[in-house]
Amino acid sequence: MTYKYEEIVTVGANGTSITHRSTEDNPIFKLGHIGKYTYIQTDGLVAQHQNLVFVEVVLTDIEKTELKTQPYIKMAKLSARSRIRNIKDLEDDLTDQKQLVQFMARGFAGLWLSLPDELKVDNPYKDNFDAFSDLVVNSSFRLDLESNQAAKIGKIINDESDFANIVQDEYLSKL
Repeated sequence: MTYKYEEIVTVGANGTSITHRSTEDNPIFKLGHIGKYTYIQTDGLVAQHQNLVFVEVVLTDIEKTELKTQPYIKMAKLSARSRIRNIKDLEDDLTDQKQLVQFMARGFAGLWLSLPDELKVDNPYKDNFDAFSDLVVNSSFRLDLESNQAAKIGKIINDESDFANIVQDEYLSKL
């Protein structure tokens, strides 16, 4: 759940600020500030200062855009990237993506070439699809694949699913 509230600030030499309290049992993620409001995300508000007024909100696109520019969300994004790079470095990820594209390209070429000509004739991309399919079939479009291609493609797909979950949990779910 997302909330916004106004911090209570007493200015002066002995000034104080009253803000939300995050605990191990009640973690609160600070999204940032827009105007006079502090935005937070938590599963529940437990043991908060009695003078703070929390309002549950659904973030607008404008608020999301503003919060994405603030350090709290930027750090969440960097954290998600770091977790992913601890699993797979950028070069290996890029190589895997190329292998996945080749796998899909070969599948597409096989399907396109198996279609009867009368189904292809009205397709505005026919010439491009023919040229691409010929390129793939004639191995001009080739990347080195591992010997066990099915297992490798399965692993790439599983990795991508894991990465999507990390991004969702650590970054996108914050907004």
